[in-house]
Amino acid sequence: MGLMDRIQGKSGGSIQVDVEPATAGPGSEMAVRFSILDELDEKSRAVRVGVTCTGRYQVEERERDADDNVQTRQVWRDVQVYEHEQTVEMRAGEQRVSTFLPDHVQPTSGDIVSWEAWARVDRERGIDVVERVPFQVRVPIERVPATRQGDATDDGLTLSGIPTAVRHGDELHGTLVIDVPDEVKTRSVMVRLHRRVTFLAAPENDYDVYSGSLVHSTFFGTSQITDDRQVAEVELGGKATFQPGQRQELPFSIKVPAAGPTSAHLYAQVDWRLEAVLDRRLRGDKSVEAPIIVV
Repeated sequence: MGLMDRIQGKSGGSIQVDVEPATAGPGSEMAVRFSILDELDEKSRAVRVGVTCTGRYQVEERERDADDNVQTRQVWRDVQVYEHEQTVEMRAGEQRVSTFLPDHVQPTSGDIVSWEAWARVDRERGIDVVERVPFQVRVPIERVPATRQGDATDDGLTLSGIPTAVRHGDELHGTLVIDVPDEVKTRSVMVRLHRRVTFLAAPENDYDVYSGSLVHSTFFGTSQITDDRQVAEVELGGKATFQPGQRQELPFSIKVPAAGPTSAHLYAQVDWRLEAVLDRRLRGDKSVEAPIIVV
């Protein structure tokens, strides 16, 4: 705020902003409705309205302390993924602006990818007046690949009949096929969902929820920070012994929580995977996993 603003108690007015619809999709039309509640003062120079997508990511920073020891800390940074703005009539009162989102927008995912609509009064030698309102971007399930390339198989386990993509909040259905080459004694049989966020210090842009590249790709690099969390689990069976040549099929259903859909930007990727585990006592577990797109 400028000196005279502070002395006179002026701030250039206030703004109310609303966006329709509250949840948008790729290529969809949006309306930003805003009201400038007070008359604009003599410092006002322009009124702008826009929508912005912001990506967040973590990096490691190293610095030396007073004893010359190197300390490492993780810090958050922001990157602008997309922005569209336009200048509108400079007056008090209500106005409405329509805009179209790009056809390949990145979906909202927690605080890693976020969207907001905003209105701003630019003021000369005074604090700008700005109001922001968040909205959601979701990718229709019809926009991602419908089938995957074969079933995931490992350790004598196969995840069969699972979809490529699923909506958050829906049930994911499939079958765990157990056909082990040697006897396996287990404490339990589990199916789990994991959500992983991978951060890179250098930009990467080869990941696209629409083409399905997130189904079979993950970030690779020497400078990574990874946050991998188990977000759901169901038990398919308790203590058991599985014999070679005795194939078993265990149908399952697991609910996908609203933990932030699959998404990406230049410095981060959010991906999901389904994992089936034969939990063994005092021995390494046997497991199989398959990537899933969550929309």
